Amino acid sequence: MKKMPLLFLISTVFVFGCSNSDDDFSFEINQRDIEHSEKIKDAGSVLSQLCPPVKKANSVNASYQSDVVIGYESKNKTGSWGDEELDLTKPIKEAGMLGYRSEKYGWTYDIEFKIKDDRSGHTHWIYVGGDDNGINGFLVAGKQESLDFCKINATMHDSYFLPVSVSE
Repeated sequence: MKKMPLLFLISTVFVFGCSNSDDDFSFEINQRDIEHSEKIKDAGSVLSQLCPPVKKANSVNASYQSDVVIGYESKNKTGSWGDEELDLTKPIKEAGMLGYRSEKYGWTYDIEFKIKDDRSGHTHWIYVGGDDNGINGFLVAGKQESLDFCKINATMHDSYFLPVSVSE
């Protein structure tokens, strides 16, 4: 039998808490998002105020998502995809990574909260987003169960958006 080396991937997760409301609330973020921890904490405060039941959820994971990514020009523009060699001296900013959230709400970033609620058996996706001036929106994505979980008295139509204002 041939022995194969085992490869382990270690992912560091940090737990943060919000204490801007009456009850404390904690969530996890990945190490890759640590540089955005202040924006994530601010978004967590908004989430806990607009969706108080999140404080009793089984687990909450937060991830930072930017509307802009850095790509690079190709050295050989006529080559096929597999033959492509990128010119690392010519970065290109590509916007629109948040899709409708950047187009419809003007977001340049958002914080995606994945909330697991074992009591109902549902996972809820809630986004808190903004631009260079701060947080300007709260979005419940996709399902009526998520509105009900947050105790928001509304009927889901694709998504539920609430404008907010938190300046940086």
